[in-house]
Amino acid sequence: MTINNDITGLGDASMKGKRVFVIYPDGKSSRLFHLPLGEGTDYFDCEVSCDANEKHITLTSEKSAQWVFIVKGEQTTRLAAKGKSVKLKY
Repeated sequence: MTINNDITGLGDASMKGKRVFVIYPDGKSSRLFHLPLGEGTDYFDCEVSCDANEKHITLTSEKSAQWVFIVKGEQTTRLAAKGKSVKLKY
């Protein structure tokens, strides 16, 4: 998701230029994303996993980037990280 301002109510201008994932935790889940490198057809793979019972998110990516996770549950939590391999507790 691309967020550049607060118009959606999910984020704000501080998220501009970052890769943003909105997560609705429910049990264990994992998704593989093919994210663009820019213009054209080049991409890199990124896998995001969430374990709602353990309350953690794991990201593994072929490319280092700035990431933001918006976790929607009983309360909304925002987490930020940078790198190719990230594990966060929410």
